[in-house]
Amino acid sequence: MKLTFQTVRSMPQRNALMKLYRGALVYFRENGAPMPTHATVETDLHRVPEGIKPSALHYRLISDGEKPVAAMALILGYPQDNTLWLRRLILPTALRDHGYEQAILNAVVAKYQGQMTDLQTMMINATPERLQFWQDLGFTVISDEHVALASGDVQHQTVLQFSLPSVVKSGNDQRQPMMV
Repeated sequence: MKLTFQTVRSMPQRNALMKLYRGALVYFRENGAPMPTHATVETDLHRVPEGIKPSALHYRLISDGEKPVAAMALILGYPQDNTLWLRRLILPTALRDHGYEQAILNAVVAKYQGQMTDLQTMMINATPERLQFWQDLGFTVISDEHVALASGDVQHQTVLQFSLPSVVKSGNDQRQPMMV
């Protein structure tokens, strides 16, 4: 597995993102989100939380060799200055549980070790299996609540945290200190 992380600039890259999004319909269903469109991709490429500078968003197309395999949105310094927020990790359903998540997280940890203290993410309507998957990678639940939305719906939100500079490791021993 040889992963590369590319900033999305071109139309072919946007089309590759759309293909990845369409291959991850389970992700959108699990999160209660509508079927993704090109507008979803464009929004994801630019959306940051209120009060956060657009330059804090690092949206990447991730390829294994020449094949696009995932998309990731990271926000630096959110929700705290020392935190890296994993806003989105899109991986087609067919590629789940093939080691890509671990490899991607290893790369993120390696890049931001020493710059940030924590990596956080949120799961919407987490299934027990997906929650266990993230916990097996070393994430811990720091918040688990039902939130009333402006639409009147209630959404189950689980916030997970991974303390840097640990890395995710394959096999039964999921975490170990970063070796340099």
